[in-house]
Amino acid sequence: LLSAPAPGNEEPFELQPPNKWTAETLEALNIEFLDVSHNEMFPTKLLSNKAKKVLEDLKYLDVAFLLSYENRSRSARSSLFYDTVDDSGRLDNENSHDRDDSNSKPSGDMTENNDIDSMKHPLCKALFIMGKYSYLESPVDSFVFQLLCHLGFNDNWLYIFPQLPLRLRSNKRSIISKAEFTLMDIISFYRAVVVEDKKTVEEESNCAEAQLIAEAVSAQQANVVKDHSFPSKRARSLPTSDENTIMGIRVCGFSFTFYRIPYSQHLINSVLNEFVASKTTIVQRCRHGGYDFRNAGDREVIVSLLDSLLYQFTHDGEQAKRRLSKTN
Repeated sequence: LLSAPAPGNEEPFELQPPNKWTAETLEALNIEFLDVSHNEMFPTKLLSNKAKKVLEDLKYLDVAFLLSYENRSRSARSSLFYDTVDDSGRLDNENSHDRDDSNSKPSGDMTENNDIDSMKHPLCKALFIMGKYSYLESPVDSFVFQLLCHLGFNDNWLYIFPQLPLRLRSNKRSIISKAEFTLMDIISFYRAVVVEDKKTVEEESNCAEAQLIAEAVSAQQANVVKDHSFPSKRARSLPTSDENTIMGIRVCGFSFTFYRIPYSQHLINSVLNEFVASKTTIVQRCRHGGYDFRNAGDREVIVSLLDSLLYQFTHDGEQAKRRLSKTN
């Protein structure tokens, strides 16, 4: 896949580092987005036990936002909360019943009769910190990493690799590419998913999606096996239903968007030769504008999509191991 036919009279463009890719770069590569539903992105399946536990643990997620920075500093709800929490970290229901403030209750499932132990959950703490330090990207990194770990993306032979340096290659140059996280199988070193996240408070940029596409291309180039003497790499490189597809996840603060990015032959040729693509590559996107993790319904979709992605990744890995045993 890292060799391409000699170009003809195509229009040239210069390959740039991923963080300099823009909508114009995607236009040159003839990449278009197709918005699909979450059921079209992944077939509906039963949630794993880990996914169910994450949703159950976050049932009272509104607690985290009751403690958000703005609420603590400006809202009457903050005084209600601090006045009604005793030394054990539980709500003092006797004092809370003496108040009659219709604006003091959070909008979700949290009531005076719930304790706040759920706030001690690592994901709740991470979400609170994201809200307080919305001008920093590192809390988003921490939240995404913890969420992926809770769902099982670091189990068995899977690994969540932060800031993995890959090469975005053409026949003219080689450029370093680093996604926030690359999800990989450390037996075969197959890179299956790239994750790019941004801080909560961020201006809209036309390069956010383009950067993710560049990092996906880098990951797929790294997946191309040059030396078939390594059996595990040979097994993983054999044809599967999604061999030439990289999944992408873009997280902007609390918002998640999912992508299925095919590495088509015309995209390969265009990148390698640095010429404008003559054919269109369709990238599936779910969904435009993203799913908000703070919303209970959106949160269920996010967890479901991540759970389905993990299932596909591990299922493909098991298929590769079975193929390896047959070829040997």
